[in-house]
Amino acid sequence: MLSAFSIGILRAMLLANLESMAQAQAQINIIDDAASFLDILQSFTLSLRARQRFTEDYPTINDLMGSTKEQVENVIYNQNRIYRNHATAAQRCYINQTQTLRILALRRFAIIAIRERGAFYEPNDAPDFSLAWINQIQEEYNQNDPDPTTPCPLVVNVPKFKGNNWYLVKSPILLALQTVYGQSCVSLTYLIRETHVNCEDTDNLNDFPSLQSRRVASKEHAGADFNKDNVELYGILGQEMDGTTLEDIVKSTPG
Repeated sequence: MLSAFSIGILRAMLLANLESMAQAQAQINIIDDAASFLDILQSFTLSLRARQRFTEDYPTINDLMGSTKEQVENVIYNQNRIYRNHATAAQRCYINQTQTLRILALRRFAIIAIRERGAFYEPNDAPDFSLAWINQIQEEYNQNDPDPTTPCPLVVNVPKFKGNNWYLVKSPILLALQTVYGQSCVSLTYLIRETHVNCEDTDNLNDFPSLQSRRVASKEHAGADFNKDNVELYGILGQEMDGTTLEDIVKSTPG
């Protein structure tokens, strides 16, 4: 017969195991959860059979991210070709163009937000990936990224800095940097923003109305692309501050 002490030890171990299981469950990323992906596809108005068939090729969002846009479109094309008019009625399904665009927008959102920016969403967040949400973002997320800007004169005229007119110089420089895209297709304004915002915290479209504004706010100041962009920024500043009192400061700052 177990003593009260032994029972207490067993109870503590059981509670610890339950807590550990709960923590592990909470750490599941939505991109690896097959059930969440099915729920999201349902909110995108895919039929049950279309969801089942599509997830045979892409069980999770993570699998979806592993394919190019063209590969996903080809999977949908072949699925529609085989199953739209299938001889067995129960096998028939079809993913229309609107639904395809929703899937492609989700794929790109996941690549940018989760893979590139490290955002973390749990399976419990699946209801947030709603039809209203995807309809708001799909046009922008289905556009191609701007190409990195090749070095060239700025498209905005920046007044010469004279030591006492920084207020006249700052705004044109900021405006000019909005037209210069770095290695990650993000405008170089991300290098001089005042604060960093976690990607999950840029989901409010009222505060961050465009994809570019979300990427500027959340891009990390680290990595190979950041280093290349930094060099480009200091090249621009060096050109604009040439012959001014700030020239030595810019040139002495490591880029």
